[in-house]
Amino acid sequence: MLLLSLSLAILSSHGTATDNQQAVPLPVSDLRKGLAGLHGVISSIAVTYRSDEYDHRYFTPGTFFYVTFAAKSPNLYLQKVAHGTSTLRWEDDLSAQYTSVQSNYWLTYNPVNRIYTDGKLAADDPLPGSLPYEPFLLATGICVTTGRSLPEKSGYPLSGVEISKSKDLHVRQTLEDCEGHLCHVLEIPGKEIVWVDVKHGFAIVRRELYRDTSNGPIRRLEMTDHVEAVPGVWLPRCIRNIAYLTLKEADKTNQITSDAKLRVESIEVNSVSLKEFTFDLPPGSLHISGTSGLQAVPGGLDLFEGLIGWTRRNAPAHAVSEERMSDHWILGILLATAIAIVVVDLCFLLRQARLRRELKNRLLN
Repeated sequence: MLLLSLSLAILSSHGTATDNQQAVPLPVSDLRKGLAGLHGVISSIAVTYRSDEYDHRYFTPGTFFYVTFAAKSPNLYLQKVAHGTSTLRWEDDLSAQYTSVQSNYWLTYNPVNRIYTDGKLAADDPLPGSLPYEPFLLATGICVTTGRSLPEKSGYPLSGVEISKSKDLHVRQTLEDCEGHLCHVLEIPGKEIVWVDVKHGFAIVRRELYRDTSNGPIRRLEMTDHVEAVPGVWLPRCIRNIAYLTLKEADKTNQITSDAKLRVESIEVNSVSLKEFTFDLPPGSLHISGTSGLQAVPGGLDLFEGLIGWTRRNAPAHAVSEERMSDHWILGILLATAIAIVVVDLCFLLRQARLRRELKNRLLN
């Protein structure tokens, strides 16, 4: 309600807007307040989306990302990333990666082979994995956590709060129609242009990122199909993510290298549970530290059965293609890992049995 009240107060103080025009753009100071207001309204968020971001010149047609992202104040993050194709379920992705950040601790886990790494995280350390480049955050400008500042993406302000703090921020003198919204256009010269719909909670409708002002954008995000997730907070259900290859020659047009659609399947705001940010490591989980590994959780006999099931589900779709040979090498490594885990587990059980026998003999003697 805070952001909704702020939007209404600012609009009423500068006249009302019609569907086609607004008398004058708001001053920069009011737009700064509105963008910064995003920070205090959302205490937690969780989204699940599918993105066909892969360049199909190099990847199998139909390849996509399946992502769950969550954040909760003051300093919790979660990102689950998997890949899928028309013949491979994202649940079966061998390179799937789950990352959790809790205060000064991070953990990255592979759910297929049950291998994880972890470590300490200083206050000024970058977030692990692809978290610093989460496209949903970049598109919406949302800043949830208060205990950690998100790093800038290649020197660009990531959140609405960071945009509002830029000393170089200025506003174009006319409003523009953008994706069906009448928007204020904010510019940080040489870095980015942002189209903001003040009437819908200062929602960011479009963003363009630049390396300089001489060439075109290096990335453009277009947000559509907004829904009011909580009162005053409007979030997109569809994001077009366009990446460009910037050419130095002034007489050449920037080339599109990726043109992806991100489709949101679910959004949860201000009701995300703490348990969403923790992993219950299953039996047989292997902890990797540097070049060494240690079984951190006993058991894991079911892992071997799981890998056999993976093979039965996916081998027919992969066996006939030479381009898929790398997948079979990976599968072979996983099967070898599973067998090693079983052997280690049996050795552990045998050692425990031997120690119990020795202890029993000592007590009897």
